[in-house]
Amino acid sequence: MPEITYQAAWNPDEQEVTVIQNVRAGVSGPFGDWPAATRDDAERTLMEQGYSPAGEWQETRYGGHWVDLVWIGR
Repeated sequence: MPEITYQAAWNPDEQEVTVIQNVRAGVSGPFGDWPAATRDDAERTLMEQGYSPAGEWQETRYGGHWVDLVWIGR
């Protein structure tokens, strides 16, 4: 079974957070899109959906943000 990790991307322009599943052979997903006006909202939403950030949020050169996630369940 391939190693699976999750990532979240938050886009302040679109005000939504998206979860994707990374598999060594490629990327699968998205697993969900939820409204999130701020990065704090994105983090709260992720926790409500059963994900926990596994590090610091990183900003892309285009203004988006992403973070690795751990599935903790609901």
